[in-house]
Amino acid sequence: MDPSYLGQPIQPPTANKPTGLVTKRSLLLIISGAFAVIAGAFMLFASGDRSGPLQQRLSARQATTLAIIDDGKKNLTDDELQKLNSELGIVLLSDNNKLSAALAAAGTKKADKATTAAEADAATFEKLKTAKLNAQYDSTYQTVLSQKLESLMALSQELHGKTKKKQLKAVLAEEYTHLATYQKALEELNQP
Repeated sequence: MDPSYLGQPIQPPTANKPTGLVTKRSLLLIISGAFAVIAGAFMLFASGDRSGPLQQRLSARQATTLAIIDDGKKNLTDDELQKLNSELGIVLLSDNNKLSAALAAAGTKKADKATTAAEADAATFEKLKTAKLNAQYDSTYQTVLSQKLESLMALSQELHGKTKKKQLKAVLAEEYTHLATYQKALEELNQP
């Protein structure tokens, strides 16, 4: 008889706990760890700024708009439209410099050839050339510039909603305000 139990009833043997690597507890820990890693990766991916293609398009579209403004500086005859065009060129050039700095800080790569070609808008330059030959440059230019400003405003607003970069958002908001101001001035130019 075992002396450690001295007068006490002998305890029944208990079942041995599994000693292998995969127990219920370790399996539960492995599954919850895998779930946490997957959830973390999903949250990291969902919070990323995937507005790179829009940033490239805006940069290319702005360069094209500046080229149109330069064309207008050479060919406009209406004094008020020339003045408005010159002011817009200065403001948009300043905004373009700020935008370029913000895009560089956001890590945006230079626009690829396809994006640049799509935004080059050769048809507009041809339209302006034809209008100049037909002595209708000023009215055609005003229409084209209005359309360009609208498209820049729409793209900058879309990018503002999709980017997570605070500096870029601030630059886009400022540029949108400038574009809206000149868009309104352009519309009021022909009103009596």
